[in-house]
Amino acid sequence: MKYVGDLSPKVVSKALIAIDIFFDGMEQEDILLYLDVVIPKLIEVIAAPQATPLMKSAAVSAIGSAVQVSEQKFEPYLSQILPACIFLL
Repeated sequence: MKYVGDLSPKVVSKALIAIDIFFDGMEQEDILLYLDVVIPKLIEVIAAPQATPLMKSAAVSAIGSAVQVSEQKFEPYLSQILPACIFLL
């Protein structure tokens, strides 16, 4: 997660892709341990004016992987994510 705040868009993009892949291979009970820390950072990327389209795409993909794995247990994070979606338009 420390690389998500890096100044290099290339480093941030690769870190976000790694998070997406990491989430995709997890079990539901395991991913829940990470969501409190990771979801706010992903939202931060989506809302950042300096974020590139690749960075935003990777952040959204990571969120999608988190939703897929955590299923209904992702619901508490929806109130955080939905307002951030305006930055995708």
